[in-house]
Amino acid sequence: MSEIKVGIFVLAAIIGILAVSVVLNSFNFFKEQGIEVSFLLGNAGGIVPKSKVKYIGVQVGTVSSVDLIENGVRVLAVLKPEYSAIPDNIIVMVSQDGFIGERYLELILPKNEPVSSEYLKQGGHYSRYRAPQSMEDITEKVDQIADQVNEFTHSLNELFTSESSNIREIIKNLNETIKSLNSIVNKNEEAINDIISNVKTVTDTLEAALGDKDKEISDMVDNFAALSDNLKQFSEDLEAILSGEKDNLSQSIANIRDLTDKASVTIDNLNKITSDAYEGKGTLGMLLADNETRDKLKGTINSLADMTTKANNLVIEIETGFESLTAFGDYRGRFDVRLRPNDRKFYLAGVSNNPVGTVKNTRTYIAGSGTPGVPFTYYEEKEEIRESSLVFSLQYAMLFNGGMFTLRGGLFDSRLGFGADFKPFDSQKLYLTFEASDFYRTHYGTYGKANLKYYFLDNFFVQAGWDDMFSGAFSSFSVGGGITFIDDDLKYVITSVPLPSMQ
Repeated sequence: MSEIKVGIFVLAAIIGILAVSVVLNSFNFFKEQGIEVSFLLGNAGGIVPKSKVKYIGVQVGTVSSVDLIENGVRVLAVLKPEYSAIPDNIIVMVSQDGFIGERYLELILPKNEPVSSEYLKQGGHYSRYRAPQSMEDITEKVDQIADQVNEFTHSLNELFTSESSNIREIIKNLNETIKSLNSIVNKNEEAINDIISNVKTVTDTLEAALGDKDKEISDMVDNFAALSDNLKQFSEDLEAILSGEKDNLSQSIANIRDLTDKASVTIDNLNKITSDAYEGKGTLGMLLADNETRDKLKGTINSLADMTTKANNLVIEIETGFESLTAFGDYRGRFDVRLRPNDRKFYLAGVSNNPVGTVKNTRTYIAGSGTPGVPFTYYEEKEEIRESSLVFSLQYAMLFNGGMFTLRGGLFDSRLGFGADFKPFDSQKLYLTFEASDFYRTHYGTYGKANLKYYFLDNFFVQAGWDDMFSGAFSSFSVGGGITFIDDDLKYVITSVPLPSMQ
């Protein structure tokens, strides 16, 4: 009897357990919790319930069911709550771990569109699907690659084994060329080594010569650039002056032309008079019959002829230019006239402005007394800088060695001094000049100037130099340019420039 009771009790316990399981299952107590979403696949591809769901390599959930529907396969998946921030524009595909690993559902981001700001939602349906590569497709592609490799090796084999191929001939010629080059190099090895050594010596010499001159070369380039800018500004200023003073210039040229015409008439008349006198015509010719009078008159005529010859040999040079004093940001203009009676000397007169000003020394003598009854005298020296004003030059110059070396003396910008000019290499275009003046400046020292001048296109020149080089207060680098006219240039300008009508 007790055995029957035990059996009934066990059976009742089993039925109770089953009933509790059914009830708990109906309340989803054992159902996996998370975000439930569904995906539409074209092919299940081995995905089954409990398959993993991965997003960028991380397992984010599992597959709960796989159902066949009209348009494909619907896969229901449950995502873990902590992975809820998955963009809703993901693409679903079936992947596999290795060749023989398990299949899983992979969520990937699209490549050619931005990531969506919306996330996968509870109960959402998503249909963006990418079909995986099947083993059959991969095998087919491998077979195609193998066929192409086989075809390439077959063609290459025919290329090298064919009797009509040129490859063998090319290789043979290349081998002979290499042998010839090797022979040449072996025969001339010493000469080639000498050439390499000479090239190395030249490069070492250039490197040693220019290695520490980078700053000087850079400064030269900068100076030439500044010189070019100053020349451009000078041309613009000259054009503005000529355009504004056209009427005055035309009138001046007319006056010079009238003066030269009168001088030409005077010389012609003088030649006619002397010719008649030598032929005995007129009163002067009769006077020549007297030997004493004739001799005196002949001497006078010879002197006059000599003076006329000297006047004809006189060369007039007019030079105007400017120079920029870079330390003060100002310009100095100059106008000079040179009278050259012969090739051994010339006279110079000029006027210019001095933007820096001139230094004036003043010494005042004062009488006083020290010890009672013992008078004494002392003086006070004062040095002041006058404002910018016009200064004048008046110089006498002597030329030596065919004009290669010139010494000048006289007034240099209203100051006594001397100067020297040198033409290196017997050049007619390049001049080196040094000037010294104003030897009594107490605090600023003697005024000194070194200048380099280069002529081009016959009449134009550029110049650069060091102004007031012995004075720290007024010392400055200078650059500039100008134009020079001589007799022939002035005659050409006078006869070529059309004058305006005076109507």
